[in-house]
Amino acid sequence: MPEDYPSAEKNRSGLDLTIFVKKMDYGRSSVSATKPHTTLFPLTTPHTNVAWLNIIAAANAKSPNKLIGINDLLQSHYEIYGRSFFSRYDYEEVSSEGANALVAHLNAALSSGSLTNTTHTSASTSNKFTVAGLYNFEYTDPIDHSVSSNQGQVITFSDGSRVVFRLSGTGSQGATVRMYVERYVPPEAGPAELGRDTADGLKGLIEVALQLSKLKEFLGRDKPTVITVSFYALGRGV
Repeated sequence: MPEDYPSAEKNRSGLDLTIFVKKMDYGRSSVSATKPHTTLFPLTTPHTNVAWLNIIAAANAKSPNKLIGINDLLQSHYEIYGRSFFSRYDYEEVSSEGANALVAHLNAALSSGSLTNTTHTSASTSNKFTVAGLYNFEYTDPIDHSVSSNQGQVITFSDGSRVVFRLSGTGSQGATVRMYVERYVPPEAGPAELGRDTADGLKGLIEVALQLSKLKEFLGRDKPTVITVSFYALGRGV
């Protein structure tokens, strides 16, 4: 789920660090790494790097005869827990009217239940996705129990996949809409399916998400401004 909190941009890094350290202290942190398509290198943060270094150090302490790397850890994790493919699409400086219309469309489907139990097929992959439900996302801090409400519209699917749409700001230069896409693949799917490229693993779900939300129609955009993919995506056993 997204943890892109509604703080001012200048304070966001500090807030994320505070939440991460709090979770780390209480043994509730999870890790991954992401790579925006606008850069050549992975987007990681100092506190995420610290977590990975600790994990690698602990794994190698138990393996004196073989050097254990991140890929080794991931493959062993996938074999037990499966893998979550994740990507985020950012549509920046879009029409505020179109962005609000997108949110209204999703809220209407949420209220009426019109999408629940409907099945949708990806045109390019033929994958079928059945909508399990819709809800408004809110984040409850597991440590201090503070609640941040109305953080986005979530569409869940019967296979465990989910898509989140989040409107972020409606300033003078337009709004930003973020679409978070996650597809869970269980361990029994096998190495070939678990080892897919993120874009390939999510292609069908993204097509269905765009179809259900009518995002291109409301925003007037064929492509996002930035695509961020997770290439160290862990399964749900973390």
